Amino acid sequence: MHIVIIDDHELVRDGIRNLVEQEFGWHVAFAVAALEQLPDLEILANIDVAIIDISLQDASGFDVLAAIKADFPYVRCLMLSMYEHVGYITKALELGADGYVTKTAATKELMSALEATKITIKLDELYNAMKRSIGRLRPAGIDSLPLESVLRNSETLKTMQRAGIQCQLNSQGTPLPLDDEVRINIYRIIQEALTNIAKHADATAVTVDIIYAPRLIRIAVTDNGIGLQQSAAPPSSLGLISMRERARFIGAQLTIDAHQHQGTRVELTLPVATQAKSLA
Repeated sequence: MHIVIIDDHELVRDGIRNLVEQEFGWHVAFAVAALEQLPDLEILANIDVAIIDISLQDASGFDVLAAIKADFPYVRCLMLSMYEHVGYITKALELGADGYVTKTAATKELMSALEATKITIKLDELYNAMKRSIGRLRPAGIDSLPLESVLRNSETLKTMQRAGIQCQLNSQGTPLPLDDEVRINIYRIIQEALTNIAKHADATAVTVDIIYAPRLIRIAVTDNGIGLQQSAAPPSSLGLISMRERARFIGAQLTIDAHQHQGTRVELTLPVATQAKSLA
């Protein structure tokens, strides 16, 4: 089995390569940040599975998927993403994806998805299976623990720390009651902000401040990186769009303040009485 990995995050590429080669004994022919980095697109004629990140630096993973399927329809394509809501899954499947796995999923789920790429599955069956699996992707403790406790135990924070990024988490005030939909969307916004920092900010330190006031929650994620204006994540990137979309759905205000070489501050302000529909 010959594999191509297309992901603009080097740590992710290396992690998937190790998993595929050690657990399956499959050969990773190329691991690149963009489709254009392949020596020759014709090598895809000898590839069995392409693992594609949806959010790439200079292109959409959906475009990469469409391009591969147009010229090499027999190549199995597995989409990898931070985003798990049904709209992204549906679009990927409609473009011909053979599987969809989130980066927050357990290793065994990625392995199962890779194994499934060897089997032809009807689109509607795969869609329904992925829709049912969304509920299992909720972070541990999100339904019962305060946000700060869930974040401290999150794989996102641990990954940043292993990468040498100092992470400080501060909480002020008494945690306020929130319904499940609001809690999961707040968590996903923080997670996306941290992911953007890890991928694009070139930061060495990040601070997450959670402030509980009598009638609102204010959350700030601040880094000491190069600033959004100079980073590889433009304001129209899929990650930032997802953050704004989630904030709007829960009735929160999202602001992004960035200065060249002075880091970026992402701030979320939420009135506690707000009720919303979840995107999780």
